[in-house]
Amino acid sequence: MDRMESGVEQIRQKMISMMVEARLAQNMSQAELARRVGTQRSNICRFESGQQNVTLDFYIRIARALGTGEEKTLEMLWEAAGTQTSVEKA
Repeated sequence: MDRMESGVEQIRQKMISMMVEARLAQNMSQAELARRVGTQRSNICRFESGQQNVTLDFYIRIARALGTGEEKTLEMLWEAAGTQTSVEKA
């Protein structure tokens, strides 16, 4: 794995961790998140374990289901990437 791929993988893992933390903070089960997203619990499980590389659309669907929305998702992405850029500046 080259440095670029390694960096992207680190960002992906950090985003997953943030989404899992948000779910757990709401005492929400994977099954409930799956119901809200409109997918199967197994897809949420694979996403959270890092076994499934998902689209930005899927991240946004999860964010909406968690009540964080698109802006917060982008802020989480900037944070995961280690940038100082805010959504307002983007």
